[in-house]
Amino acid sequence: MQEPKLFSEEPVRPLRGFIASDNLYSAAMDAFVVDCTDFVAVNRSRKTIYLAKRLVESAKGIWRFGGRRKAGETMAESLTRLAKRELGLAVDPQRFQWVCDQDCIWAYRAQAPQDAGCHTFIHVFAVDLTTAEIEQAAMKLDPKEYDKAFGIQEFDRERLVSDHTRQPIVAMY
Repeated sequence: MQEPKLFSEEPVRPLRGFIASDNLYSAAMDAFVVDCTDFVAVNRSRKTIYLAKRLVESAKGIWRFGGRRKAGETMAESLTRLAKRELGLAVDPQRFQWVCDQDCIWAYRAQAPQDAGCHTFIHVFAVDLTTAEIEQAAMKLDPKEYDKAFGIQEFDRERLVSDHTRQPIVAMY
């Protein structure tokens, strides 16, 4: 997996991660850009991508997979953690290929207050998944976050446009 060079000063010191209260997390979202690692399943030979329908903001609707990167986590670590959490798949980080970076300002967010926006910087990667992996992933989608009846569907550029898919997805394609 090709990812940006990580520069870390010596001595490497552990970052003190913690679970923030809802109020503290809300204040942080109002003050900082949230760094995310997202990935899209692809079928290069068919020139298609696989997407699901998210039920929650900020990327409600047809979207890819992924989420917030934790402090001190490399992109590879974040992608493998999120593939496991989102799709129930143990994906070798070498399978992810960087596609683009996207800077998104959202009108809504899942966290309170939900009518406040949020700003995310998203590192987008592609991963070739087998048909069996796609089927397994569709069964593992969290019904609180994804429309299980929609599942994971295949999209080409024409369908992305005709379904009025969000601009970051069309631009990524």
